[in-house]
Amino acid sequence: MSEALLLVRPTPAEANLTQLIPLGPATRFALHVFGVEAVPTASAGGFDLSGPVGSCRKMGARVSLHLSLHEWRLIAPPSETRHMVAEIQSDLGGVVTSLVEISRRNVSFQISGPNARAILNDLILLDLSDNAFPAGAATLALLGSADVVLVRPGPEALYYVECARKLGPYVQDMLTEATHAFL
Repeated sequence: MSEALLLVRPTPAEANLTQLIPLGPATRFALHVFGVEAVPTASAGGFDLSGPVGSCRKMGARVSLHLSLHEWRLIAPPSETRHMVAEIQSDLGGVVTSLVEISRRNVSFQISGPNARAILNDLILLDLSDNAFPAGAATLALLGSADVVLVRPGPEALYYVECARKLGPYVQDMLTEATHAFL
């Protein structure tokens, strides 16, 4: 993501501007755990898996998004790919999992600034108020007609939108057009 990593904060000068930034490459895995009520460990491969469904957790440079009961999106800098699979499998022990690298499949955008929530609310039919979508939230959503992952890592007006690479131009155009409506 930004500099190959999620959770980069805007500078104070940038905080007053609404910005849309296409983010750089990142290592991404889709993790599915089968046959258990809960993951038997709070972390795996340096990823915090302890958060409830709909949460975003960060451990060092690694970010986990708990998207559904048995599904996580795991994101890390590209330089950390080499040993991640073995680390995750080792930490999860004998639990049946599906771990699929989706690094090249997806792209991400950062949208930040005073109108970020309003722009996203124009395109995503979810309540993004602080009570409904608090800091540390992550969810699957529709942006226009594109499936996306929406993340609000902290209390700032800063969000991440991740989608399939083939839908990247569509999502970027939708976000750009909506951003211009607030200029």
